[in-house]
Formats: sequence, structure tokens, C-alpha cells
Amino acid sequence: MDPIIVTPAAPGGPLAAYNTLATARATASSFGLSRITVATDAALGAALMLACIDVDTGMRYQGSKYDPDGSITGTKQVREFPRWENGMPANGLGEWWRSPMYAGHVNMSVIWDWDAATNTVVVPPDVLTAEVLQADSILAGDRQDRLQAITDGLTGQAAGSLSENYLRMATDPQPMCVRAARIMGRFRLRSGAML
Repeated sequence: MDPIIVTPAAPGGPLAAYNTLATARATASSFGLSRITVATDAALGAALMLACIDVDTGMRYQGSKYDPDGSITGTKQVREFPRWENGMPANGLGEWWRSPMYAGHVNMSVIWDWDAATNTVVVPPDVLTAEVLQADSILAGDRQDRLQAITDGLTGQAAGSLSENYLRMATDPQPMCVRAARIMGRFRLRSGAML
């Protein structure tokens, strides 16, 4: 099987991971994740794209995308982060001042992922770290086969008489590695309406 080759675009672009190759390597180096620091650009780019998908789809997150329709930046936000509190009431009436844009200006008070030093929205550092940890897990290459077996309901194997046991799963297994899932848990939707 040929490897998947993905050339990441600028972070936040339509087909981009959250991290660039350089930021992923710097983060990996600080954690001692040697698989990322020695990976080729093509392998790391593919791992980051897959990790980005896993992070984005790994759980339901609080709030809403900062610019889902492109009305603020002119470009539709395809990734889950950055996010805002989404203060719109369920009936859709009133409180329009609680949107990311109010009176033609960015309303920083409702944007969770705001960097006051640069005066811009950012992807939270925990999301960047989780993506790198997930990419390292993907580069290890031993997780996806096990996840697929669990999804298929495999609960046990035996070598002697080639026995396998399957059980229907109530939910899909977590696509993120344990370290990435723990970091992303702080963003998980815990109560309230899904938006």
C-alpha cells in the first residue's frame, strides 16, 4: 500500500493541520517524541492531517466555531478551533451583542481562544499539543488495527485453535490516544444543547 502524502497548507487553511511541520517538530522535541523529529516531511504531514481529523472528531466540544461561515475573516473555518462561547439563546431572539462580531468589531469578551498580546484569535496550545501527541501515536503505527478490531466487536483472540470473540460495541472507541484525549477533555461538551 502506498503511503498517504499530504502537503499541509498554512495552519487553519482548508486542508491544514493545526500545527506546521516546524511547530510539530519543536513540540515533539520538547516532549522527547523521537518518531516525529525523525519523520520525513511527507510522513509527518500525513500524520498531522490524520491527527487533526482525530482531534476535530474525537468528541463534541463546548461552544461553536469562531467563524463557521466566513463572515468574520472571509474564509470559512473548517476546523473545530478556535471557538467562542455561543451566547445565543435557544429561541434565537435577542442578545445579538454576544456574537463574535458586534457593531462591526470583534467581540473579544465571548471568544475563548483570544491572544491579547497579538490581538487575534488563536488555536489553544492544548489543541496544538494534543495534535502532536496524536500524530506521534499514528506514526507508531500500532493503534489503528486495534481500534478497527474493537470497532468490529473483537473482545478476545486465542492462538491455539484460532478462536476470536466478537461483541457489539455500544459506542465507537475513542479515536485519540489516551494522552491527547486527556488534554482535549477540558474542551468536551458536558451539558447544554449541541449547536
